Amino acid sequence: MSDRREFIIKSGLACAGGMLGLLSLSACKTIHTVTASEGGKNVLILPLNEFSYLSKGEPKQRNLVIVNHATIPFSIAVYKLEDGTYSALKMMCTHNACDLNATETVLVCPCHGSEFSQTGKVLSAPASVNLAPYRTEVSDNRIKIYL
Repeated sequence: MSDRREFIIKSGLACAGGMLGLLSLSACKTIHTVTASEGGKNVLILPLNEFSYLSKGEPKQRNLVIVNHATIPFSIAVYKLEDGTYSALKMMCTHNACDLNATETVLVCPCHGSEFSQTGKVLSAPASVNLAPYRTEVSDNRIKIYL
């Protein structure tokens, strides 16, 4: 009986340690989140310098910034695409309206596992409808996001 109890305790501790290890790894890479300013009716402004940062004194570029604003119920993922353009997507799953989680490469629905590309295309079901992008415009070192 004591062998079984010891096995259960050690197994539980190993699982807890593994989860803490995964959490610490995911904490190493944080997603940059900002509150956008208003640029007029139904327009948010995101400064381009939000995609730049210093790491150990070296300039680096982000390819993802999460935008929040009090007037919108869901965050917006703004991706800098390989061609230098920007994609702005409402972080709401088209399958069941769950909040999406953003990574540097995809948006993932934690409710049912749907995945979307940086341009909003469905990559994995159950969602079958692409995310509708917000129109963006770059001028004066800032991105205008038209809601």
